[in-house]
Amino acid sequence: LGARGILLTKFASAVPPALSPQVHHCAYAPFRQLLPQCGAIVHHGGIGTTAAALASGCPQLVLPLAWDQPDNAARVARLGAGLTLGSRHRDQAGLSQALERLRAPEFGRRCREIAVQARSEDGLACAASWLEEWAAGRH
Repeated sequence: LGARGILLTKFASAVPPALSPQVHHCAYAPFRQLLPQCGAIVHHGGIGTTAAALASGCPQLVLPLAWDQPDNAARVARLGAGLTLGSRHRDQAGLSQALERLRAPEFGRRCREIAVQARSEDGLACAASWLEEWAAGRH
């Protein structure tokens, strides 16, 4: 795509020996500062990364592997906050096409809407309320 990128992994073995000069590798980056500056994030669909991307307004390309990741990927897609690719489509063409689609204005708009909504709610208070309701119904 001719775009700049960051390869974020603490595992040196995951870094290709011939990394493009447009891609910078780092072992750590603070998502709260980084993601609002990104055009998209490609990740495995873990709940922490998924939530950080939703809160930042960053479009997501989710490549789920196991556990809760397929469900998180499906939720991101249903929300209109990103796309997901199955293992058969994770080649250069599939990844490039998906990232190009994420550049569409509707993804950016939808992601910003979700981020505004996420910032307007007190997640801790909401979770506590749900737990209290659940506990009240169980006794």
